[in-house]
Amino acid sequence: MIVGYLDTNVTEINVSISQLDEVLFTDSIADFTRGSIDLSKRGNIIELSIDTSSSKVNIFRITNFSNLLLEGAAELKIEFADTSKKYPLKIVWIDKPKVLSNPEYAIKLLSYIEDKAVVTDLLKSKEEYYFKNLLNYWIEHYPADGMKYNFAMNEYYRRADYAIDNFSTLANFDGAETDRGRIYIIYGKPSSIDRNYSEKNDVIEVWNYDKISRSFVFKDVNGTGKFDLVE
Repeated sequence: MIVGYLDTNVTEINVSISQLDEVLFTDSIADFTRGSIDLSKRGNIIELSIDTSSSKVNIFRITNFSNLLLEGAAELKIEFADTSKKYPLKIVWIDKPKVLSNPEYAIKLLSYIEDKAVVTDLLKSKEEYYFKNLLNYWIEHYPADGMKYNFAMNEYYRRADYAIDNFSTLANFDGAETDRGRIYIIYGKPSSIDRNYSEKNDVIEVWNYDKISRSFVFKDVNGTGKFDLVE
């Protein structure tokens, strides 16, 4: 994040970032660049650069804070001399898995790796707390060194997105709830896939996972594209 001040007498600022009534980041910054801020657009990307040929603004860089924040609203507070200013922030999860737009469904998908009682407990609260409950689950069970962005959570639901996109069928079977979808969500992409046919002309897929020395055999008995786990 970059902050610029027209008053070039401002040579040090104190910053804090809060979210959900909790201060998550504080820093005192005395390192600045004197210049002007230029914005340009390249496709869907906004690029920011600093033109040091101009000396209109003292520009301060605020770094190493984004991993501490959850998606949603936050607040930046800047203090210098006897001045205090607050600015709203909007934290966006770039490439957020689509499944997470439905927190209730995302919680139910935890049944592949959790006891039913845990899933039931996460769904006991009001619906508006589902996403918060889900985040707390992943932070508690798969901590990421204090970061609110959870790599394990992102990977799990990225796999769920893939399962929906690739294993759903014309017969309205949700790809994430099929046997192939379940295995993919739990174990990820197979090391290799072998496809062949049985004597009855059933389509068979064998998913091989080298890291766990295990294979899963799926069969499409009805020719609908829904493969059932047979061994």
